[in-house]
Amino acid sequence: MRCPKCGHEISADAKFCNNCGASIAQTKETPSSQSAPQYYVSSKSRMIAMLLACAGFFGFAGFHRFYVGKKWTGFLYLFTMGIFFLGTLWDLYQLYDESFRDGDGYPLFSDDSMKVNYHRRTPKASSGIVVYLFAACFSLLMIGFTSFSITKNATDATDPQQVAQKQETKSDKSSSGTSDKDKKKNRHSPVIDIPMTGTPVENIKKTVAENFEQDSTETVKFDSVDIDTTNGTAKVTIYLHGAKGLTASGTLASFNLAAKQEFAALYQVQPGIPIENVRVVVHMRTVSRSTGEENNIKAYIIGMSRAAASKMHWENYDQIDIMSAVDELKFHGAFKQLLDQNAGKSTMSEAMETLGF
Repeated sequence: MRCPKCGHEISADAKFCNNCGASIAQTKETPSSQSAPQYYVSSKSRMIAMLLACAGFFGFAGFHRFYVGKKWTGFLYLFTMGIFFLGTLWDLYQLYDESFRDGDGYPLFSDDSMKVNYHRRTPKASSGIVVYLFAACFSLLMIGFTSFSITKNATDATDPQQVAQKQETKSDKSSSGTSDKDKKKNRHSPVIDIPMTGTPVENIKKTVAENFEQDSTETVKFDSVDIDTTNGTAKVTIYLHGAKGLTASGTLASFNLAAKQEFAALYQVQPGIPIENVRVVVHMRTVSRSTGEENNIKAYIIGMSRAAASKMHWENYDQIDIMSAVDELKFHGAFKQLLDQNAGKSTMSEAMETLGF
């Protein structure tokens, strides 16, 4: 005979359980009731365990195992996302089938499945409050880290400076290992060994022209250069435009490389007059989808003063992030809108839209 409360083996004539102290109701048992087997199931709620298991798909894996006293496998699920969600799915199936067991090996039954000879038994093994707090803090930390990473990637995809930096880095990597001639064509080193034999204005124009002539690609187009020397110093403004079909992010990366080269060259040569400021004004060629009309839209202005240039280490030219180094950067509304609209699109899709398709 067993105690109806704790299941402990007791004598047939016992009035109290010597394990839990519960009173034993003395009733005359029929032979059929004496021979009926007694079964014990977990006292833990099957519904709560299923809800906690479902929470594993939202970053709180393993909490259903902590709940039933399976502490160590709970930690395993916590650190492996429920063994990559497959373990959580299997546990949910077992809970539905009422074959999932607690820490002492007793199955979790619903109230509807209980019978007269079934008794609920509290597991000896249980997870303390410290375990729950640790698991909750770890889950919240992982959820926060994941959310931060997703938000940062989304922000970087729409930030013009980040887009340009990534494009510039990609271009720098693609040019590594090439010959000196190829490096000149890729515009990754400024030309500064230019004889300064003319007037200051001629020397500046020659420096600008030399640094564009070494790049024979169709992405960067040189329009003109203005030089103002009225105050005894030179203020240089260079006008560029992008080739038709060049993407917005491609424009940003290509012209940042061109601007960086001009800044590095002009601030390292001696044209015969101090250069006070260098600005690069960029336009981008687009095609209207409806009319087919070609337009040059203002893209952005990037400028560097002599004070900012004096802080540059031009010997580390390839490592310089020019958009962070300059002291003038203005994006025009139409170009900024184009960047935002094309954020996340493939380069091919963006180029086709720029061409008007």
